[in-house]
Amino acid sequence: MDQKISQMSDVGTPVNADIIPIVDSSTNKSVSIKELRTKRTISLTDAATVTINVDLTDVGILSSLSQTTTIANPTGTPADNQSLIIRITSSSSQTLSFGNQFNAGSSIPLPTSTTGSSKTDYFSFIWDAATSKWNITGNALGF
Repeated sequence: MDQKISQMSDVGTPVNADIIPIVDSSTNKSVSIKELRTKRTISLTDAATVTINVDLTDVGILSSLSQTTTIANPTGTPADNQSLIIRITSSSSQTLSFGNQFNAGSSIPLPTSTTGSSKTDYFSFIWDAATSKWNITGNALGF
């Protein structure tokens, strides 16, 4: 549940803290806190190679993966610590591979397949600007 925060301006009038002084240059309108927290969710096309534009996407959804797929290095200019979630549903297990900007950790490997059985798998990554890598930070399989 969103809560409004009250604060006073310099002259003692309440300020609506749900609107902050950030302006969308394309519309010249203020942006709300809720709009800043809302993840940009994009439907991805089932293909042998899937490329995500991280300038437009926080959550990429492949709702019906039907083939072996490579998640290519994303396009766009990620910010340090930017997150990316990839959500994949497939009716049968599909082989996955990732571009060289995706990085496994010692405790979380990059996935090599989906669960299948019309189950949904989630994979989360964080951009590390120092290494120019999308480090995998979690996976949740078989929902």
